[in-house]
Amino acid sequence: MKKRRVMGTAFFIISFLLIIVYISRNTHTEDVFLGSKEITAETEGWNLSCNSERKGVIQIPAKLEGDKGESVSIMKQISFFNREEQYLCFRSTQNKVWVYVDGELVYTYGVNGTYALSKSPGSAWNVVKLSGLKNSYNVEILLESPYKFYSGKISTVYTGTKTALYTYILRKYVPYFFIGLVVILISIFIFGSYLILKNMKIECGLYLTLTVFHLGLWFLVDSTLSQFMFHTAYCFSQLECLLVLTFPLVLSSYLLSLREFTEDNIMKWAFRASACSVIVETGLVLTRTLDYVEMLPITILLNSIVFIGVISNSYKRWTRQKGISNLNWHNLGVVVMLITGIHDVLIICCDTPLSAGKWFHVGVLFFILIIFMGYEREFATLHLTQLEDERFKVLAYTDGLTGLGNRASFEERMDSIRSNTRESEPVCLVIIDINNLKSINDTLGHKMGDKAIKQVAGSIETVFTKNSFCYRIGGDEFCIIIHKIRRNKAQYLIDKLTHDIRSAYFVEGLSLSVACGYEVYEPSMSESIDDVFVRADKKMYDCKQAMKSSSKKSVDRI
Repeated sequence: MKKRRVMGTAFFIISFLLIIVYISRNTHTEDVFLGSKEITAETEGWNLSCNSERKGVIQIPAKLEGDKGESVSIMKQISFFNREEQYLCFRSTQNKVWVYVDGELVYTYGVNGTYALSKSPGSAWNVVKLSGLKNSYNVEILLESPYKFYSGKISTVYTGTKTALYTYILRKYVPYFFIGLVVILISIFIFGSYLILKNMKIECGLYLTLTVFHLGLWFLVDSTLSQFMFHTAYCFSQLECLLVLTFPLVLSSYLLSLREFTEDNIMKWAFRASACSVIVETGLVLTRTLDYVEMLPITILLNSIVFIGVISNSYKRWTRQKGISNLNWHNLGVVVMLITGIHDVLIICCDTPLSAGKWFHVGVLFFILIIFMGYEREFATLHLTQLEDERFKVLAYTDGLTGLGNRASFEERMDSIRSNTRESEPVCLVIIDINNLKSINDTLGHKMGDKAIKQVAGSIETVFTKNSFCYRIGGDEFCIIIHKIRRNKAQYLIDKLTHDIRSAYFVEGLSLSVACGYEVYEPSMSESIDDVFVRADKKMYDCKQAMKSSSKKSVDRI
């Protein structure tokens, strides 16, 4: 029956998804979103000039060979078929920007700003307004970068209404923003799991939290939406540089927290090199010798060392244990992420037409998915183990008949009092013994004897509540340890207990009674807690003898 229900649920989900796919593929309607008006990608017919020297006509996007500080200019006449208010939009990467329309300077970016940690204003979306009075404009975009690698890097120029351009940017990058938020939420969930199992000393949970949070923050910054949300591009561009710089350190720290990498020499060297790199590079940045962008190759090298360490570790364990099943899920996630990262770096460096950054995003998501699933599976296993251990501990320290603490639990509490030399409050030891329990067992049976024990235990739990720990330490003997109590209060509670037990119904014509003895242990006393226990036990014995004598005299009088 259960199997049929599962199969039916799976069939329903698959059918529902197929219907959604069918509807989306066979429904054609008008776009009524904010960006329903089209935008145009101006990719062809741009006249290129370098340092005011004309070079010819190019197609954008393009990555030209240029020197740092060299000005690169592209110019084109852009025509429109209507006189609506038009804008042009493009993304600049580590470049200062000047935009001229019909020979007049209408827009600049990064020209008048001050930059705390770098030589460039970072990367930003540039949205430039064109007058709506004409059908064509001569547009010139001038770029200048302090870095050789980014000099001559030109992205696609889009034209359209302001709303349409903003909508295009949002549609393109909002998914990365929300993925970043989800990844950060996953890191919070992992941290919560780590706190639950903190006493089990799973250090990798903390380092995994830092790694996943680091990647989530990287996604948020890389979405480029921070420019529109906080009206600044430079600060978040610098934050992205910091995240890139510290990533090898964070990742190697996480890997070293795993059992498989604890003694891995390559990973240790990667961690040390990453830590030194962060310190040295930060010093160079603060002294304005170099900046983060110029030191990006060092970060790529460190990521490559981490990648080599993971591959080497996996190979060693595979050859030692002779089986791919022995390779851990950590390794698979890290390898895929690093391969996609190196792949994107090569795409950027080799100037290929492929889109850089996308593969690394996929690799990061795969890494987080694999790590999260593996960690939560391990978390669930350890949490169940912890619950089992707690359950067995409760069983080991609980009396099965009464539910009170047993002898082992009592001894552990006594050990705690013995070792606590800073105890300043008095501790009262009350010892209780059930009268005539053997007689009840012999005459009424052991079931009634057990009932008597449970009835007395229930009365003890009812009377001794605040700051009290109740134990059954023998067949018919109980002990209560009460903290922060004075003699008069202890005597009152004992009197109440004996009265409640004597007054409670047990069986027809028979009531229960107990003998009690107590002593108060003061930390200032020369006696130990064990000496106080002996004196309390003697008082209980004397009370029991006195009750027997009193009972015998009553019988003799009869």
